[in-house]
Amino acid sequence: MDNLALAKSENFGNVQCDFWRNDNGQVFMTNAQLAQSLGYASKDAFKSLLSRNKYLKEKEFSQVVSICNPLGGTQETRVFSEDGIYEVAFLSQDSENAMKFRAWVRKILKALRSGELKLQPETKRQEIEARLRNSKARQGRVLLSAAEKFRDILSRQAIELLIGEAAEITTGKMLLAKPQIEKTYTAGEIGNELGISGNAVGRIANANSLKTKQYGIEVLDKSSHSSKQVPTWRYNEAGRARLIEIVSREKVL
Repeated sequence: MDNLALAKSENFGNVQCDFWRNDNGQVFMTNAQLAQSLGYASKDAFKSLLSRNKYLKEKEFSQVVSICNPLGGTQETRVFSEDGIYEVAFLSQDSENAMKFRAWVRKILKALRSGELKLQPETKRQEIEARLRNSKARQGRVLLSAAEKFRDILSRQAIELLIGEAAEITTGKMLLAKPQIEKTYTAGEIGNELGISGNAVGRIANANSLKTKQYGIEVLDKSSHSSKQVPTWRYNEAGRARLIEIVSREKVL
């Protein structure tokens, strides 16, 4: 389901009813507040209703989602769609109260759809903050996924950096110390320094078994022929120095 944000809070009698909205404008109510509005005295009584009418747990009527708590963080809860709200109301044990609730909630939902009930400034702020938190969480998951997907070809430092960046983006705090990244050089950069091509640098490195952890690391870089990420070898200071030594010796000879 799309991310939910609090759209409006209204009281039905003594019960506060929060209406949550997704990115498509669909409105939902939590099971706890729906149960209270319809006069269910306990969670068990409402659970019994769901057990007797298992179709109410189908996606058309309800589903379990993470919603943003106004006090911070998120919580897992079952929310009911507009169809689910009406369906539960029709099945309510207190038919007189349920009829009043249906009339009341119909007006609220209609007003939210038409725009007659405007989002309060505080609600808008909470919605923006919730979207920002969800966006950061998605960014963090992308970095963690990359660390897992390419763990066999990335260096330990690169993986630690991805995990640290994911934690910092998600929480806004630097929870993990970032590893010191050693300066590295591409074959082209070393080739320019030595007056030879990058391909020549690569051939020299292969001939002298320089593509080892002692002399550099393999990283993901953008291909020069496409937008794909491809493994590329980068040389550290030891690798650069060794290449300079080899090329200089060959020129002397």
